[in-house]
Amino acid sequence: MPSRGASGFSLVEALVGLALLGLVLTLSLLTVFRMAPAARRLEARIEAERAAEAVLEAVRAGALALAPGRAELPPMLPPDPAADRLRVWLEVEPTEVPDLYGVSVVVRYRVEDAPRSIAIDTLAWRP
Repeated sequence: MPSRGASGFSLVEALVGLALLGLVLTLSLLTVFRMAPAARRLEARIEAERAAEAVLEAVRAGALALAPGRAELPPMLPPDPAADRLRVWLEVEPTEVPDLYGVSVVVRYRVEDAPRSIAIDTLAWRP
């Protein structure tokens, strides 16, 4: 027969411990589930930035002609399931300096059924 001073946890202490553990796990899972949409938004933004940078690299390399105006371009990245959600526009405006153009790349994309866009503006010489 165990003595009164035996070590161990009582039933109430064990239940309180399990309740605290359940609370901590619940809060942890809620945090993880909230981070998933943020990760999708961040991934879509990174993909849009990569598409814009690919267009700018093509402009710098001379693969795209610098003609004043606005044109929609196909995404210049390798085929990707996200590419059908991207719309890329190249806007070119001449500046006062000969052969120097203001170049703006606008990428519109959708994530979580919300339209978003990024724009990168720079100057480029006509090659």
